[in-house]
Amino acid sequence: MNDIKDKRQRILEASSELFSRTGYFATSMKDVADKAGIAVGTIYLYYNTKEDLLDGIYQYASTTLLDIIRKKLTRLTDPMEKLELFINESIHFGLKHPYYFLIVFVDFRRKAIEFPKSIMYKFFHEYLALGGEIMEEGKRQGYLDYPEDSDVIFGITGFWGAYVLREILKPGFGKSSRKKKQEQIYTLFEDTVLKGLKTKSTQQA
Repeated sequence: MNDIKDKRQRILEASSELFSRTGYFATSMKDVADKAGIAVGTIYLYYNTKEDLLDGIYQYASTTLLDIIRKKLTRLTDPMEKLELFINESIHFGLKHPYYFLIVFVDFRRKAIEFPKSIMYKFFHEYLALGGEIMEEGKRQGYLDYPEDSDVIFGITGFWGAYVLREILKPGFGKSSRKKKQEQIYTLFEDTVLKGLKTKSTQQA
């Protein structure tokens, strides 16, 4: 990793942790610099304001997750395998990067009226659209069944996101196996939500 990329990532990781723990408004650029182990002036070489820094977190975290999912999806053809990968990679990302997850999926700062103007709106649109495409593929091939006008992928995202959030907020998070937690959340999704979406023929297979 080159020096510029390393410093930028240190800034993003430090700010995401502080924004999540201390709060966006209570965190200063100096706090971020101290946490990242750099001079405060260095931050301004990459981000002009704290608002830019928060948008930088959104951009980095969301791009990372979408890139991982899209790359791995190219190896699969079965829509149910694609859906499993989509959900599992999302859960894995949240558990592996809890502070990014809290910033990206639990946007505690913006009012609803501001959301369409934010980078996060674009990310959620792309993320939900990708998941929706997988769901539609599964429906066309007879694996899934749900009402035409229902925004199922939005509900699915809320489901796994809520359980990842619960794990992150538990005392002692990080001491237990991430892999085990991921498996538990996915199994819960599979046994409740996914089971209700599968066609009878898929359930009997």
